[in-house]
Amino acid sequence: SRRLCNIIDAREKKKTGEKTVPYVVDKEKCVAGTAPACQATCPLHLDIRGYVAKLKEGKFDEALAIIKDRLPFPKIIGRICTAPCEGKCERSNVEEAISINALKRAAAEFGAYTDDLSIPAGKSQKVAVIGGGPAGMMAAYDLRKDGYQVTIFEALNTLGGMMAVGIPEFRLPKAVLNAEADILKKLGVEIKFNTRIGKDIQLTDIQKSYDAVFLAVGAHKGRKLGVAGDTADGVIDGTEFLFKVNTGEKVAVGSSVVVVGGGNVAIDCARTCVRLGFNDVSIVYRRSRAEMPAIPMEIHEAEEEGVKLVLLSGPSKVVTSGSKATGLECVKMQLGEPDASGRRRPEPMAGSDYVIDADLIIAAVGEEPELGFLDDKAVNSGRISADPITLATPVKGLFAGGDAVTGAATVVQAMAAGRKAAKSIDLFFKGEP
Repeated sequence: SRRLCNIIDAREKKKTGEKTVPYVVDKEKCVAGTAPACQATCPLHLDIRGYVAKLKEGKFDEALAIIKDRLPFPKIIGRICTAPCEGKCERSNVEEAISINALKRAAAEFGAYTDDLSIPAGKSQKVAVIGGGPAGMMAAYDLRKDGYQVTIFEALNTLGGMMAVGIPEFRLPKAVLNAEADILKKLGVEIKFNTRIGKDIQLTDIQKSYDAVFLAVGAHKGRKLGVAGDTADGVIDGTEFLFKVNTGEKVAVGSSVVVVGGGNVAIDCARTCVRLGFNDVSIVYRRSRAEMPAIPMEIHEAEEEGVKLVLLSGPSKVVTSGSKATGLECVKMQLGEPDASGRRRPEPMAGSDYVIDADLIIAAVGEEPELGFLDDKAVNSGRISADPITLATPVKGLFAGGDAVTGAATVVQAMAAGRKAAKSIDLFFKGEP
């Protein structure tokens, strides 16, 4: 740490012309009293420096204790986190980032820890959590640990949301997910499975029975390709495809499949198709590999498994024979000026159309929430309207967070939203700002 900090310090002082003064990173306080960049970037603000230091000493139990202080589900996150912390790791200024998420998983796998199941007494307020995905799980955990009575209403027959039905088994085994989610039952969180909001129970009825409600319904509805023929037989959205596979529904396997998209859902679909037995699996993405939002290691592993990346190409039409899709017509792209996302905008190249034959076309181009159960005043542009700081909606006592508010994001971001909602609900009950 001393050597690394001196290198960084020297670089900064050279820029400003100041005299270099060696310093070290204290165990408890970082330079100038600020959190390390990795910890500040982590949506859950885990003490990365703390648990990495313990792992270096071989103290796996102590490392896991540090992680569990802020993350009750380390085996889940250790497998699927997108690791934004590694993008800010100071070690990359010298060589490359350390494998922070892999170290977290190592601590979770090999460390021993006994969960504290104690609950403070005396709080009678009841909270309904709508959705048992990552945001709902974290909110329920924190609220129950604060002593509140918590009930989760979940449309599926298991906890996890898209972690259970959207992430393939080879990335997140169901046994791991269920084992970590089980802590909610041990804490006394009531869970009502197979209860879909707006169908099996109405939000207004829940609001009458509970003192606060947290909407964590996620974004489970896949978007269409938005091109001619995208409703043909043999065209399916990525979330529906993964749901069918993960729930054991039979999926017809052909010779070739084309997945459209560059995110983690697209990669998961492609790697799942390899395991189902498709001989020819391709991913069509309109930008270059550098702009793909999927986890780089997942992209690499997909290629190792034989998935072909068709980059700088976008769909223009689904080719059909009768009502059945037989291929995807694409157009080659070139990158222009950056768009609102900061990435260079893909622009079609005239006369560059070509066709990729496919028995199955999977649209993994984004997800959106289904909000038909909500009053219009709580919805804005297809998402739940909630304050970005407090997660309070315009309806008193109704909070919302996760993908239904932000759009499709990551599991760790959803968990962070659940924690923020739990804190806001606690303040709401106390009558504090």
